[in-house]
Amino acid sequence: KLKYAMGLGKPEEIVQCVEMGYRLFDCVIPTREARHNRLYVFLPGLATAEGVRSGRMFYRYLYPMDADYCRDGRSVDETCDCVLCREHSRAYLNHLLKMGDPYALHLMTAHNLRFYGRLMELLRDGEAWLSLRRAGGARLRRGGSASPQGKGSRSRCAPGIAPRGRGVLQPRGSQARRKAAR
Repeated sequence: KLKYAMGLGKPEEIVQCVEMGYRLFDCVIPTREARHNRLYVFLPGLATAEGVRSGRMFYRYLYPMDADYCRDGRSVDETCDCVLCREHSRAYLNHLLKMGDPYALHLMTAHNLRFYGRLMELLRDGEAWLSLRRAGGARLRRGGSASPQGKGSRSRCAPGIAPRGRGVLQPRGSQARRKAAR
């Protein structure tokens, strides 16, 4: 059964809740912060499963209305793959905000939501890594593969879990059981 946390939403709270077993979240923080010109950016080198679980602050805020960014040609976050970071500079975002263009809010909302999506991916990958480590700890210590599929496997899922569709995890064999039940 999934544990649901409602109303929590700062990145460090999400990490703490995941460590307590929560897997489903509902909050307005990413969109509200975007409306208030506040963007989340991973600190250099901490956009990893280990980085977000390190207990240290792993992100910072970027305020695109600051005068420092009016001529800054860099992307908001070099490690991000959202449309804002891929296609636009800090200077362009600063310009859109100064002009009152609603596209700026759209871009900032997309960026903050992608930050949270990446955070959840890192936490999920960390969970899978921890599960593999627990299940195959002896094999890891001996230099073997902890993956149930053997060496060279590309699966990052925990043992007994198979990827399905767009990142949804489901127990292995359940599709076959459903087909057989029809």
